[in-house]
Amino acid sequence: MTRRAAPYLGLFAAAWAGVAALVLALGWQDGWGALFVHTLSHSFGDFRVLAGSVITDAQGLDPYVTNPGDPEGTLFNHPRIWIYLLAPFGLENEARFNAAGVAIAAGFLGSLGYLIWRFPSWALTLGAISGAVMMGVERGNADLIMFVMVFAAMAAKPDALKAGLIFIAAVLKLFPILALAAMVRPGADARAVIQGLVAPITVFAAFLLYLSATWPDVLMCFANMDSRGAMSYGVKIIAFLVHERLPQAAVSDVMIYLAFVALLIAQMALIKPQSALLRRRPIANAADGRFEESLFLGGAAIYVLSFLGGDGWDYRMAYCLMCAPLMLRTENAAVRWAFSISLLLGMNYFLLVGLGGVLGGAMNMLAKTALHVILSAGLITILLPRLAPLLSLFSAPGKSKQTA
Repeated sequence: MTRRAAPYLGLFAAAWAGVAALVLALGWQDGWGALFVHTLSHSFGDFRVLAGSVITDAQGLDPYVTNPGDPEGTLFNHPRIWIYLLAPFGLENEARFNAAGVAIAAGFLGSLGYLIWRFPSWALTLGAISGAVMMGVERGNADLIMFVMVFAAMAAKPDALKAGLIFIAAVLKLFPILALAAMVRPGADARAVIQGLVAPITVFAAFLLYLSATWPDVLMCFANMDSRGAMSYGVKIIAFLVHERLPQAAVSDVMIYLAFVALLIAQMALIKPQSALLRRRPIANAADGRFEESLFLGGAAIYVLSFLGGDGWDYRMAYCLMCAPLMLRTENAAVRWAFSISLLLGMNYFLLVGLGGVLGGAMNMLAKTALHVILSAGLITILLPRLAPLLSLFSAPGKSKQTA
């Protein structure tokens, strides 16, 4: 495995060493700018919002309302627990702050490196050095920490540890709760399926209690969130772009949302339980097979449901990289190519727009949408058969078998 992964890891390491050298040589903005990455005015700008919110809170102000601790005054849009967690680290010190930003980036890239080592492929490697990943690193976004936690949860073997990591990540950033999809296990009958759902349902219930206890802060998080059509994905972004590019089109946001809901319902109706869509080639190590399936379910659920939920910045597409091992082991070459092309075009907005302008941007959004369709079909293919035994609970009593 190590020898097979060597060229992929070599490219990954060389690319990121080159990025680091370029940023150190040219400076933060010019270095990232040379790579077509849109930068903020300061290093690790998104993480700086969190650190600045700690400063603002210490001044007796509410960073959800005003945030003078951040150089750009960006309002705090995370659960308040971040302020309590970061306060002891003294991140108002610039050297300490940048060291923390580098540590976050290193942990995230280390997780991607492990993923490449475990499941080497060119599509995965190129995705791991894409503009979307670079954007997350440049901004030091908290999504990088969430990625490490969700990735660790997918690798965890005891269900209690898996559920615990997902819950902690969800408390910190809300959306990781979607990774509970990875805990839906196959069962021989309805009872077995229900027993397997006890852990994820318990975690989800605890998450709802957490939301109810912090609801005012949750509302402020959503109110302060800012996404940009140029560097984001999702139904909300598509609606925004339609109105921006086609102002005369008689299409409302509701119509666009309903179109995607109808598409999902059509997929659920048309994809058969025993569909060959994700039929996979044999794998020597059964543990690898279980791991790649967990990665797919967790990563695909986060991308697909956040896409339907409205929007997400491009760096969150890193979760699509979790889907690569399973998607690239499918027998259907058309599925493999469609996923790979959509992945690489979808994760490279900066490059496509830099080279192709408006046409490049259109290709990028089409690829993100295609990726949503492909991964939602994959989720349906895997999850529906696992939940199908629950239908027996609603079957006619007379159809059950009698024992002598």
